[in-house]
Amino acid sequence: MNAKLSAVFDQLSKTEQDVVLALAVIYAPISQNGLKTLLEKSACFDASTLNNIDRHLKDKLQQLKLIVVNNDGWSCPVSIAEPLMRFACGKPWFKKLAPLLVGGNSYYPSHRIAAWHVAKQVRLFLYQGNEQGFNANMDYLHTHYPQYFVEYVHRIFFADFDRDWFEAMPEYIRYGALKYLVIPDYRKLDDMGQFYALLEQAFGTSKPGNPEIVHAVLGQRLLRGNLQDAETWLTGDSTADGLKLLATLRFLQNRNDEALILFHAAIKQLKKDTGKRSVTHYGLHGIFFSMALLRSRAGPDLQFLKQQHLPLALKSHIADFYGVNLMLRDALEVYQARMKAEHSTVLFKSHPHAYGVLFQALILYWLGESEWLQGAGQAILLVHLARYCQEAQRFGYHWYAAVASALLKHLEYRDSNCLKIAQIHAKSPFADILDLLPKIAAWERALSALTQLGEQPDSAPALQEQRLVWSVSLEADDLLFLTPKEQRLGKSGQWSKGRVVALKKLYHDIAEFTYLTDQDRKICGHISLERDHSYYGKESYELSIDGLLAAVGHPNIYWAGQEQSHAPIDISLAEPQLLIREELPNLHIGLIPQITRQRVIAQKTASGGLILYVINDQHRQVAEILGKDGLVVPASARQQVIDSIASI
Repeated sequence: MNAKLSAVFDQLSKTEQDVVLALAVIYAPISQNGLKTLLEKSACFDASTLNNIDRHLKDKLQQLKLIVVNNDGWSCPVSIAEPLMRFACGKPWFKKLAPLLVGGNSYYPSHRIAAWHVAKQVRLFLYQGNEQGFNANMDYLHTHYPQYFVEYVHRIFFADFDRDWFEAMPEYIRYGALKYLVIPDYRKLDDMGQFYALLEQAFGTSKPGNPEIVHAVLGQRLLRGNLQDAETWLTGDSTADGLKLLATLRFLQNRNDEALILFHAAIKQLKKDTGKRSVTHYGLHGIFFSMALLRSRAGPDLQFLKQQHLPLALKSHIADFYGVNLMLRDALEVYQARMKAEHSTVLFKSHPHAYGVLFQALILYWLGESEWLQGAGQAILLVHLARYCQEAQRFGYHWYAAVASALLKHLEYRDSNCLKIAQIHAKSPFADILDLLPKIAAWERALSALTQLGEQPDSAPALQEQRLVWSVSLEADDLLFLTPKEQRLGKSGQWSKGRVVALKKLYHDIAEFTYLTDQDRKICGHISLERDHSYYGKESYELSIDGLLAAVGHPNIYWAGQEQSHAPIDISLAEPQLLIREELPNLHIGLIPQITRQRVIAQKTASGGLILYVINDQHRQVAEILGKDGLVVPASARQQVIDSIASI
């Protein structure tokens, strides 16, 4: 306890001091009556202490700034809570009061107060030296209240940091305090130096006995391009995390074949550990896995990337890399001449996140889009990359700095600071990633596409025994629903009626459906997970209107209930049409179909097919001008009508 706090605290009587110390232990706000009841229940405080909890004491403690009182109740100011807590845990009543505070009420009026109570639990287990309870509550606080996590952990450990106190804690508690704080925000390159330094000081001098701590230290080092001890510490480590880290090490060392073997071994082990068939690598390690598969350029590796790894990665909750995975998906299509780069909606889109900027620049460089990078990309992309390059060097993210500075130098981007960084890392092996894919010009990809069109398969494809069909139902108000069904081929050669496949299953476990076509996967890519913000947090899965549009041209679309008995239907796209009727002496101008609020309007055709009218802002403007019942003009204005229509 510092001298200033001590001087104020010493002004109190013993009973008043006990109340203040008890509030430091309780931590979260508590009502005056609730405080009395709790202290009485502990059977550690005498009647005089309990009777002393009144308005007079409240006013006195407020005046001395030893408590905060608001609508939530009494609480100890966060600025003095930790020194007082360290004093309180030596009191004889602490061991009886602490267990009463563990658990308790599970309903709180707000997320903020609920998080406060979880932080209270963290502190109780911390000062009791209960490693398991401490880490369980730290995990819970980070998972359920991420917006408050750093604030509370900073208050407890680092606002008034006492190194001797911290170093005297049990190993797993020190690790638990740091493990989430050293995880970087991949959207930007923050200075995590204080926490990373503590992690290295505590666990980096020799190999820790706990594998989780070993993996945390090495994970942070690899992120920063520091390969120290990774080889020796991971020798003999057959855990999924250990194999994944060793695979990342091999990738950074440009030993790609070994990296792929280890990445696949890690997935195999992860399947054993989780009992799940559809797992992959996520986050930055997942991006490195994608790049290792790309670097291989072997058919099976590219097929695995396209059909298994990327679909699973895109379902990940790690939002920092969602855009990067979308870019990789389109880049593979472009590289294999199945798509033109300019037709991608993501490759040239601005990505403000640090790692998104780096990987976007790399992908466009590999695809031979140097002309765009050195032209329009200068202001859109490279200016951000140069800024992040300097931040990476300043904060110790040397892998990022080495790759970014080498790429900027290759693209002849003029920035003196980035050139100096490139010189610093001139002998680094990390810049070899620039040659991950042989650059292919757009005209070479076009010729490759023509060649593929002319090639005939050597043999007929193997007959699929399962397939996904899509059942369409058109309900009132032109609402259209698309439902996936799995059909099996019977011995008679007839397809089964089909069973509905849950969108949740296609969202999370799409890799299990090995028989899906590319178009099936594109449709499934538009399944979204929606969570309501109520107390129960219910989840729902929906196929967006873009999924419906992606189904255009699919060979197995059926009206609901006709999957066995009728032929598949055609879905075609159309734009609304202007219809001019002569109703002498006037002309009537209207739109077909009538525009509604819907983005897509569906109508059955006379042949049993389906037309989708895609409505844009211009259509709505025309509809507003014409009015709900259409526009009536004199027939004498026929030429003006023709001219107006021609203009749109």
